[in-house]
Amino acid sequence: AWDCGGAASYCGDTVVDSAESCDATSDTWGGALCCGGTNNGDQCTSDADCPASSFSAGYCGYDAAIAAGNSPSSAFVSLYCPTGKNACAVDASGYATTRTKTCEDDGASGETCAYSSALDWEDITCETIGSCGDGVVDSNEACDDGNDVATDECTTDCTLNVCGDGYLYDGSEECDEGTGNGAGCDSAYESTCTACSTSCYYTTSSGEFCGDGEINGDEVCDGADIPYYWWSSDEELYTFVGTCDPADSGKEWHETHTDSAGDPEYYTYIDDTGTEQYSLTYCYEIGMCNGGTDNGEIHIASATCGGGGTWVAPVCDVSCGSTCPTSTSNIDLLLTSNQAGASGSSDVDLYSYSSSSTSTLPNAATITVPACTVAGNLVADVDFGNVDSPEVYVVFVTDTSGSMGASLGSGETRMSVAISSLQTAISALFDELGSRVHIGLVSFSTDSTVGTKDSSGNLIFLDEADETTLTGSSGVGGYTASGNTWTKEGLEDAMALFAANSDAYATNTDRIIVLMSDGDPTASHEPDSEVVTVLQDGTELYSLAVTTTDTLETDMDSWSSNTICEDSDSYLYSCDIDESSADPDSSEDYNDANLLDYSYSGSTSTEFSGAYTSIIDSITKGSAALLSSLDGVVSVDRGYVDDSHNITLPWPSGFECDGVSETEVPIQITFRGSDESTITVSNVRVDYCAP
Repeated sequence: AWDCGGAASYCGDTVVDSAESCDATSDTWGGALCCGGTNNGDQCTSDADCPASSFSAGYCGYDAAIAAGNSPSSAFVSLYCPTGKNACAVDASGYATTRTKTCEDDGASGETCAYSSALDWEDITCETIGSCGDGVVDSNEACDDGNDVATDECTTDCTLNVCGDGYLYDGSEECDEGTGNGAGCDSAYESTCTACSTSCYYTTSSGEFCGDGEINGDEVCDGADIPYYWWSSDEELYTFVGTCDPADSGKEWHETHTDSAGDPEYYTYIDDTGTEQYSLTYCYEIGMCNGGTDNGEIHIASATCGGGGTWVAPVCDVSCGSTCPTSTSNIDLLLTSNQAGASGSSDVDLYSYSSSSTSTLPNAATITVPACTVAGNLVADVDFGNVDSPEVYVVFVTDTSGSMGASLGSGETRMSVAISSLQTAISALFDELGSRVHIGLVSFSTDSTVGTKDSSGNLIFLDEADETTLTGSSGVGGYTASGNTWTKEGLEDAMALFAANSDAYATNTDRIIVLMSDGDPTASHEPDSEVVTVLQDGTELYSLAVTTTDTLETDMDSWSSNTICEDSDSYLYSCDIDESSADPDSSEDYNDANLLDYSYSGSTSTEFSGAYTSIIDSITKGSAALLSSLDGVVSVDRGYVDDSHNITLPWPSGFECDGVSETEVPIQITFRGSDESTITVSNVRVDYCAP
């Protein structure tokens, strides 16, 4: 056999295998059969075995049908109940008779036996079960050993057991398929077949199989026989489009493909507009990057993996069905909470992350990634069903100084992009949070203006029903650029807005300020002291710098909740100002207590609007932070999660498969909710290649 597992089973070996209903046996029934009903033609012992159907009554045998009042000439009797459905009678010599289904070769090269199921019981006549087996050799018998064993010297047909009669003779024959002896067999892929020789000894043939070192059958690869792939570098395609022969390495598609006329044929594809496009497509060895900025991306062998990643060549799977990493396995990962004694599980309940509660509450976990050669695409299910969501009060504090009229190109100014971004942000907050969010507006230039007041001039927050007021000409839609940059006054008015609305300080309520500015504050209007007030108040402060000036970006970073101020801090410089990176846009900048990033910047229309989108995501969704370390450098990678399935988690940039050890990746999720709220993280999965 191809796997050295010995001879395969066959019909006649007296062993009833999983694919057989019998082997060297027979099935008999001498009782009555159902006339009509749902079990018409089936074995029965009483009318109860023959329940009526929607078409007819049911009786156990012809005699029972007649006894019930049916005429022998009735349509029912002629259709459903011939006399042959009575129990078998004795023959003229007094021998009992019975119906018999014989066990025979099912025709599949002699490998399996089955009863002669092509015949129903009602199609089989009652025959004498005769005197063969009574131990007396009759005139028409060659032998009669009085037993029902077909594999000894005398068969159950009372004939001598010889090679070719279809009966296995234990001790003398290995097989006997009767007239099928000597026919041989052709084995299927990764299988064996057994054929019986004319001398009643079996021969076993093996087919092609995974592990023979050659691609055959439906195999993608086999051992070192690994195909190359047609690779298209077209930016709309940028993928591999089928296998090619390693002998064609480096060749272009048209060099190996021709049309029906024998002319060179080029690779084409249909783009998003339905137009056929030509693409340069070459035969290359394809692998995947491990680690670095290109981690998990498909690359050709000659390409460099970015950020220090290494290229991993494809290896044929033991099943010969795939080459990893051109195709990867998706596996479930274990989660372990940060509580002492916790064990790995497929799910974990987490409180919102805070460094102050690590020792008492499970607010973080580790994801165990098994040993791998490459890995990527980390996904999970997140359930917010146990979150008591808070009321959220948001004040947008927006710079409307003269510099906001500067052009961003394509007919847009900083002010116009700010207006459209604010309108989108306000709509997104109401879409996501509905009646739970309350919004106030403050604009500052020379002095500061609260844009949300009632008819009496009281400072108020507006709700979902007032969206058009907030976004229209009486709100952000009416902002114009002029004057100086009084940033401090903008923050003071935002705090006054909170102070005028006591509900903003109720239990399970979040207060948020989103500060946007494009320039350094006017002298004596710097917001340092007011930032301390905001942060000590427990209000979250997001900042967005619309500039390319490092000084303003650094200042705006310090004017955000990335800075942590204790009650004892009197000045901003005495607070814990985030200085993780010289670049305020670096992923290393965040609030050390909850790992959220509160500082954003942008100098183009796309960056500007994208920053507002990120801020809104941070407010309305959970923020997942994954920690990893490479060469002693700890990286924090963040992404947003919400109540959904198959959420893509941020990939830990410091993670790299070493092919030997499993790796623990810490995960912490910050979300808005009461102190008792928890989320459930489950079904964490990753695409990977095992060593």
